[in-house]
Amino acid sequence: MSQSIEVKGGKKFERDVAEKTARWCIPRIHINEYSFNLVLSIRVLNDCYGHCTELRNNVKNTYNIVIANNQSLRDFVMTIIHEMIHVRQYLEGKWVDDGERECTEFETFLTDEIWKEDIL
Repeated sequence: MSQSIEVKGGKKFERDVAEKTARWCIPRIHINEYSFNLVLSIRVLNDCYGHCTELRNNVKNTYNIVIANNQSLRDFVMTIIHEMIHVRQYLEGKWVDDGERECTEFETFLTDEIWKEDIL
């Protein structure tokens, strides 16, 4: 299966961290068997740390993640992981309520894991 990731906005360091984190997530949250397109945008957000939406266009399985750049590096990474779990929820069609409970259950654990692997 193929996954394309396009990272826009932010500084080069932020784009690099965002892409590495998103790619790291793919096998760990078990979405490597899906084909999807991901557009990850980094910018100032005043009302949240990030959000994920499914794009309704001609390309199936296309998702947009927006990440706030005004947070610590660890929170930046945790937010990407959180939003990648939402991508999985979209791909699998499995949501409980708004999907937040699952994200908050796993985001800290997975952030600790990526930190231990020292890939950033």
